[in-house]
Formats: sequence, C-alpha cells, structure tokens
Amino acid sequence: MDFAYANWPVIVFSVLFEFLLIKIYKIDQSDLNLDADFFSEKLNAMGVMTKKEKWALVLLVALFIYILTSPWHKLDTTYGFILFAILALFPGINVATPATLKSVDWGMGFFIAAFLTIGAVATVLGVNQYFISFAGELIGGAGANITLFFVSVAGAVANLLLTPIAILTTLSAPMAQLAVVADFSPLASFFTLIFTEWLIVLPYESFPTLLWFGFGCVTTQQFFKVGILRLICFMAFFLIIILPWWGVIGLL
Repeated sequence: MDFAYANWPVIVFSVLFEFLLIKIYKIDQSDLNLDADFFSEKLNAMGVMTKKEKWALVLLVALFIYILTSPWHKLDTTYGFILFAILALFPGINVATPATLKSVDWGMGFFIAAFLTIGAVATVLGVNQYFISFAGELIGGAGANITLFFVSVAGAVANLLLTPIAILTTLSAPMAQLAVVADFSPLASFFTLIFTEWLIVLPYESFPTLLWFGFGCVTTQQFFKVGILRLICFMAFFLIIILPWWGVIGLL
C-alpha cells in the first residue's frame, strides 16, 4: 500500500506511453478477439466451479487480505504464504495433493534462490561498502534528485549484467545507505531500483521479455527501439513528475 501511494503517477505514465506507441506504430484496431460472446463461450466451456476451485479462491482471497493488512497486524507476509501451502494440503480442502509436489518447477525455485544469494555474498564480501565509497566520492553532496538519478542510471547499467531480482538483492542495501548519507528516505532509493526494470533495452534483461523473444514474438531490433524510447520517456517522467511528488509526500 505504501508503494501504491508513493508511486501512483506511474499509472499515468503507462497510459501515456501506450498512447504514444499506438500513435507511432499507427495501430487503429487490436487484433485480439474482444467480443463478449467469445468470453462467455469460453467461460461456459469451463463448466461449474468444483469444490477444489472454490477452496482455492477462498485461500487466495484470504492470502491477499493478509498481505494487504500486514501494516496493521505487523506479522511477516511470509507467514501467509506458508499457511497458504499448509491449508492447500489440509484434509478436507485438498486444493493440492502430494502428487502436486511432483509438478512444482523446483529448478525455477533454485534459480531464484541463486540470484537472491548474490546480494548476500556481495554484502559479506563488503562489495556494498566499496560501492558506497565510490558513489559518495562521485555524487557526494549532490542532493536527493541527483542521487536518485544516479541510482536509476546504475540500475539501468546493472540490467545488462544482472536480473531484476539480483539487482534488488545486490543493490538495495548500498542504495539505502546512499540515501541515508544524502539525507532522504531509503524507500525512495528502493522504489527507484524497482523502476529500473522499466529501463531495460534488450529482451534478455527480464524474464518475461526473454520469453517473448524466445517464442519469436519480438525481434531484438524491435525491442531495442521501444526500450530506448521507454527509457528516455520514463527518465523524463521520473525527474519531472515522480520526484516532485515524492517531495510532497515527504520521501525527499
């Protein structure tokens, strides 16, 4: 909820950028089938909701409510996911069964865990402190706006080498320290790092776009053109709209 409150202007950017792409590529009509009868037909083909599906819906809603209310009950959101897994296997609910565990993509789990450990290893080796020293000498005393612009550029460059998850785990701590040194909220620094996923210019830099590229939905040249345009437009929007808004709500 804090993220939504601080960053709702991004919704405006999303709409404006989509409008810009429609104008640039002269798209008059979508190729998607948006006929209401098509969706009604597909819904009817799914049949009546089963007991298992109803329980799955109840568990998902309960998990969503638990996450949204975490600022009030003060419990770690991780507990919600643990409880969800337990209840899904609970007798009488049986949303999942022991056989379900065989279909889990364990490779993806280890893949994510491997990138999460990059940040931990960097912290142990003191890479974060080296980065803080370098950044402090480079932009020391430059103010919040220049510091956050530096964070954006650093994240955009890091996208060429690391996944978004690895960037968040590796750079979150040093960027937060950089914010403390520059005397503004570390949340602003963290939010800026999240936004760097918008600054990718090649399809391999993010897992979803890598899938699009892998299935032949987009070429490198097509993606690069849109990526560069989005990078320029978002950086301008970030400096002109988002940073002043953060100043209004007290993050800067």
